[in-house]
Amino acid sequence: MLTSEIEQRRSYYRDVVRQWADNLYELDEHATYRLLAAGEMSGTTGDQTNQVMAESPQLWLWLGQLRDKLQLVDDLVADQSMFRNNTETVAQHLRECDELIEDFRRAYEPVRDVVARVDAVWRDLMPRIDAATTTLARASAVSERVGVRVPEVSLATQRLEAVRASVADDPLSLSSKVGPDLDALVSAAATAAGALDRAHSSLGSDLEGTDAILAELRVLRARAAAAYSEAEAKVIPVTSLIRAPGTSVLDGPNGLAHRAAQIVGDAEKGATDWRDARAALDRWHHAAQRLRSQLQKALAVNAEPIAQRNELRGRLRAYRVKASMTPGLADDVSALGQQAHDELYTSPTDLDRANQLINEFAATLSPAGSSD
Repeated sequence: MLTSEIEQRRSYYRDVVRQWADNLYELDEHATYRLLAAGEMSGTTGDQTNQVMAESPQLWLWLGQLRDKLQLVDDLVADQSMFRNNTETVAQHLRECDELIEDFRRAYEPVRDVVARVDAVWRDLMPRIDAATTTLARASAVSERVGVRVPEVSLATQRLEAVRASVADDPLSLSSKVGPDLDALVSAAATAAGALDRAHSSLGSDLEGTDAILAELRVLRARAAAAYSEAEAKVIPVTSLIRAPGTSVLDGPNGLAHRAAQIVGDAEKGATDWRDARAALDRWHHAAQRLRSQLQKALAVNAEPIAQRNELRGRLRAYRVKASMTPGLADDVSALGQQAHDELYTSPTDLDRANQLINEFAATLSPAGSSD
């Protein structure tokens, strides 16, 4: 074996010794490795780690043996006369170094890999478990405070405890879906608890707000009815108008005001559980919103004919200003403008006829409608 080759091998072994030492020191300080080395894992994790970890103490022995072998080679190389007479011994030591390196790798790589796999599971799930614990504690507090069991909270809590137990005893048995699934359950629990909390805490203000809603609906109903009456009296055709409901829908014996008073009165006297009051109030709000939508549509439809009439009046004013600035305008053109004016300012206004008259009036004012 050439001297240069021996020197290269010695340099390589020195690097290996330094690298092994760094890896083993780092491994000994790794929390996951220490837990696995205790041999307390069960199930899938125990099957995959216990035998591997049982061989890990041998790694330090192999490192020591490699150092010893390398030292023997160094001693032989240092004594040139001995080296010349023991080249075969040096070669044998080098072969034994290679065997030690191979033994070390066969044992170290499985240890390294299983530690990395378990550590990856813990790094993924432990933050999720901590976050879930905090979130579910708050959700449970809401449930206890309002006196209502939240199924989503119970389900997420059960799943959390199962995941926590598996993470501690058998992390490799868990699939990659466990974390996202737990997140989804906890999110659903937080959402349900939040909705419950808002429903409970807002009940008082929502009960107080019924008067404001009723006041708004009364104004809206009155405006829709007034728009209906005005359009019916002042504009034709009026076939699309929507008649507003009578005042009894709000203030009749079974109107919204009466029902609101019952709900508020029962809640104030404590005659109903808050959940029943909440449900009754939600039904009342739904009915109020439905009526609001109906009245808003009626107001918009009923106000449209008068809005069209006003738009036509604006157009007519603009064309009559233009006519007043046009010299030599024929009498029949001015008569068209007056007819349109009479139609728009006399009730009931025929919108179709008024629009036709304005269009004819505009046409006579345009260059294309004039004659020499």
